[in-house]
Amino acid sequence: MKVSGGADGHQGGDRPFDSRLFAQLRPQVAESTVRDAMGTSWKGPDGEGRASHFDGETPICDLRMSAEGQLQAISFYRAFPADMVIEGLHIGMTLTEAKRARPELREAGETRDVVAFRDETIAGDLLDARFADGLLIGLGLSRPGMVLPERPWTYADPRLREAYNVWTENAQPLPERGRDARWAKGWCLGRPPGITTAQWPLSPCYGHPLRHAFTLYLPEAYRMQGPERVAISLFVDDQADELEEICCAEDEDPQWMRDLYQRHPRSFPMQDRLLGHYCGIWLTQAEFDGVLAAPPDLADYPLLRGLPQPLWQRAESGGSDLLDTLGESDESLRCYAQGTAHPISMGEREHDPNVGKPAREWDHENGHSGYIIAFSEEGEALDLPRFERWPHHLGGTMIPVQGYPDFSPYYFEFGEELAWFNFGGGVGQLDLLQMKLDWAC
Repeated sequence: MKVSGGADGHQGGDRPFDSRLFAQLRPQVAESTVRDAMGTSWKGPDGEGRASHFDGETPICDLRMSAEGQLQAISFYRAFPADMVIEGLHIGMTLTEAKRARPELREAGETRDVVAFRDETIAGDLLDARFADGLLIGLGLSRPGMVLPERPWTYADPRLREAYNVWTENAQPLPERGRDARWAKGWCLGRPPGITTAQWPLSPCYGHPLRHAFTLYLPEAYRMQGPERVAISLFVDDQADELEEICCAEDEDPQWMRDLYQRHPRSFPMQDRLLGHYCGIWLTQAEFDGVLAAPPDLADYPLLRGLPQPLWQRAESGGSDLLDTLGESDESLRCYAQGTAHPISMGEREHDPNVGKPAREWDHENGHSGYIIAFSEEGEALDLPRFERWPHHLGGTMIPVQGYPDFSPYYFEFGEELAWFNFGGGVGQLDLLQMKLDWAC
């Protein structure tokens, strides 16, 4: 769905990527100049100052900004337009032509079938050129000595000393209020506590209420939005149903637009890499202990009139009889139909050497924190793969299916079976400090 609104000041506006302007960029130019060249491809640099432009899945070029907000390095790849000349060179030219244009070009090494050459520009920038089969396939310019931003969460946090395994119990009727000790650590599926119907988050993509996945009561060390925020409820798009995307201008359904932005004061909308929508809501003790919330009924809103509700909401309103009609036997869906939920249990994880250490993919990235990758030689010696038996956990050793996200050590990792997620058989991670969500399969 597309919702009309103001432009993001960190983006490059409505202009497309401009290869001509990009070819003119040089180290030390300001971020505003880079943003003009990148156009709509500019989403701001990541934690290490990097940004890229792709044509589909094909990399065209990338860059790195300094800690002071100036361009430190820029690279042009094989798919960059061959008619753009950069310091006398262009993609696709022969090595002979390159040496004619830059007589001081000197060989700097060889990796597999790629030969690297280096030179220095008049401005003092390092020029790196890469050749394969005698043709220029890549070109880079960088300025030595500029201060680069550190990757976020490079170092261990000694304040964090505990990790926790999380698991669920069998489904039980979820009391609307006055819940006993069985529910003290939270629950999966069912309804959330403590928020009003108006504060229930909506899907910007499908328009319907997001599904409540779980409410997790957090140990004090993981209450990253203030000590008074003791629990988090996570909501998610319906991932088990193929709903129709909607498009809404502000004057098309003003009531729905007002409801979309009528958020809980500690509400954090998020998106995953496939543009699926999530929302985390941090709760006080009083909210966690409060009455269960009811989702809004939006069936009569012009934007959603005639569209089917999400599967979970249809089950909730239709009860068990609807499950038989749908031919749906999934126990998770039955929780919404029958008013049940799975109580959460939690126990401290013992002998995890990675507590308080941000997880990264490569050994050199873990050098400052001391994080040990589970399936590395050292991790195997410490039997860290044993933690695969506990896919749901707060902090400690992360075991993603693919890459490691740039998350803080204050995170919750969970499998899709926790609360009827669809991660393609993979696992997800929720950073409780940065309020970002990632998953892979």
